[in-house]
Amino acid sequence: SFNYSACLEIAILNHRNNIVEWLLDQHESNPSNELYIACSSSGNIEATILLFQRGIPFPEESQVFPHMIQNGFYRLVRFFTEIFPGVIPSSIYMDPKIMINSHSLSIFKLFPKAVVPDMLYYAIERNDLYFVDYLVNNTNLLFPSKENYFSIYSLSLPLSSPEMFNYLIQKVPIESTKEFFDLKDYQSLLLIAISHSKLKEVELLTAAVLDKDKNCDFTPYYNKAVSSHLIEICDFFAKKKVVLHIDELILNEHLYSV
Repeated sequence: SFNYSACLEIAILNHRNNIVEWLLDQHESNPSNELYIACSSSGNIEATILLFQRGIPFPEESQVFPHMIQNGFYRLVRFFTEIFPGVIPSSIYMDPKIMINSHSLSIFKLFPKAVVPDMLYYAIERNDLYFVDYLVNNTNLLFPSKENYFSIYSLSLPLSSPEMFNYLIQKVPIESTKEFFDLKDYQSLLLIAISHSKLKEVELLTAAVLDKDKNCDFTPYYNKAVSSHLIEICDFFAKKKVVLHIDELILNEHLYSV
């Protein structure tokens, strides 16, 4: 049997809008408003307009706009923001996962109120340097505070490639953090760097730790490096002649395999 809505959905998804218009003209009854979801998933602005012209009611915003934004359909998003201001709820465009996953600065710029700290943090987590660079240079999200700077450092350290961390320490040099971070903050970051085998970052953070306390006990960090078989980091600690407690180190069963 002929499935009217299914045919419309296929035509919408494939941007066969002449067929969409023809099918809409063949039936007096309105099809399901779930067809708007097909429009948002495929970025089909022409079909969206056709559905509106037929007076087909719009479904729940949460069913349509997240797909539209995350798929990066700028023209379709702009259509709604211009024709129906306020129709896209702030809970959607201020959601970092939805906005950053769009990979579209053009869409982001349509929503000035979307500039929230979590937007920068999620962009860092996603290793989206393109988005991070825009946020850093065009918003005030890199404001100086202990929480903000610590989040920036701690989120960029675990990333597999060093580009993000290197970029951020140019914007927020380690020297800029000294008035905000205490010894425990640097120790926490050092542990993250060791956990992710980041030698250069370990070198940087070790200097910051020693600047706070020249007699800091590095035994826990050496043990962590030993347990993870990170020979270069172990060698670095040895060459720096950091404080180590031998009586604790000899209890580490991994020490003899390094």
